[in-house]
Amino acid sequence: MKKLALISTVVAAIVVLSGCSSSSKNVKSDNSGKVQKVNSSESSNKNNVSNDKDKTSSDSSNSKAESNKANASTDANGDYIIKDINSWNHPVKNILNRENIKINKVVLQNNKTYPIFYVTFSKELNTDNKEYYGKLMKEIALANGYWNFEIVDEGRNADIKVKCKDKKSVDSISYNKDSSYFALNSVQSLSKEQELVNYLVSNVSEVRSFMNVHANNTNSKSTIYVERYPNAAATNTYEKNYYMIYVGESFPDHIVNTYRFAINKDTNEILYYDTAKDKYETLTEWRNSKN
Repeated sequence: MKKLALISTVVAAIVVLSGCSSSSKNVKSDNSGKVQKVNSSESSNKNNVSNDKDKTSSDSSNSKAESNKANASTDANGDYIIKDINSWNHPVKNILNRENIKINKVVLQNNKTYPIFYVTFSKELNTDNKEYYGKLMKEIALANGYWNFEIVDEGRNADIKVKCKDKKSVDSISYNKDSSYFALNSVQSLSKEQELVNYLVSNVSEVRSFMNVHANNTNSKSTIYVERYPNAAATNTYEKNYYMIYVGESFPDHIVNTYRFAINKDTNEILYYDTAKDKYETLTEWRNSKN
């Protein structure tokens, strides 16, 4: 009888252990990325937003990183090299893709503060396209938060270096060490994109606060750029008549969206775009909705 009782006890223990083992399975969490766009408000309200498909609308207002960090490696010099461009999301990528400029790789030097974009230009670098490339460099500088950068087309033996001043403007653009290739007045004149950004910053206190917070941040920087242009063929009134302005926090290998605003073509109206609701609101409506 004692042996039988002992055997029964052992069997029961094995059954209990087996049950515990089968119930403790791996649990996977599903953190789906969402995009939120926020308009200006009287208090600085930073809402991080994820946009892993680079859409202008989103399904939720959850605060998420906009994209996963890019697949990258570090070379012997300590440079951070991104070759898997599909895994890299950045405002500069959006601009280059828009212009059908192929990105071959991105090299980040000086502790990831100096990007070199290796590309294949879609247009020849000649006198006819000087104005085009001058404007493009200024637009990239704006999207890059006015940090110095370099663009290299190895097939054309082209090396363009852009130096910025006080994180606010382009100071110089040199082409293959020729600092006079792009006319100085063309380099320093404000682009339409910069005019839109200046208008937004001047009229939306939240954007000013956001930029001030990141002014001395060594790990990330604020980035503001024109994400969408008015489309005359669009049937949607906002897509037809408004620019979409992206405001976010830029890291070397990913970005975090904070706000999105719409500015009309006459540059006298600013709307807040709520991506969770796919809805445009006046600044007053947006501010009141947060109270």
